[in-house]
Amino acid sequence: MHTVGFGARKTGGRWAHSPRAGTAALTATVPGGICVGKTILYGILVATIAIPGMVTVGPVFLAYKDFIPVAVLTLFSYFKAILKELDEAAAMDGYSLLDTMFRIIFPVTMPGCAVTFLLLFIAAGTTFCSPPRQPSRRMPDF
Repeated sequence: MHTVGFGARKTGGRWAHSPRAGTAALTATVPGGICVGKTILYGILVATIAIPGMVTVGPVFLAYKDFIPVAVLTLFSYFKAILKELDEAAAMDGYSLLDTMFRIIFPVTMPGCAVTFLLLFIAAGTTFCSPPRQPSRRMPDF
């Protein structure tokens, strides 16, 4: 047996994990002499480069479109609770609009963004780990 994985190779009765073992796994040849690992790795690399990032946004949006209202409501209610007096106090202290945003408003909004991220992360994980929903099967009305 020539190689066992992308990072392990049996050398002298012991398993070695090293870059050489990974290289050996990539250059494993079949009886025809074709370099299988490099060809597969190169094909995967070209496929990921050939697909533009905007193409992947659509399926991701469709997969998680049910979570967008939760995020909007959570963030809206949190942003609504930020006191307007913070802006006024920053203006009285001589802060510009950008200073107010970066030094006062953004640090105040970080907990709300973290909570929204955690809620969406938990919801996405639950959706990913749960079985797909079956459509309800009602008896036909006669």
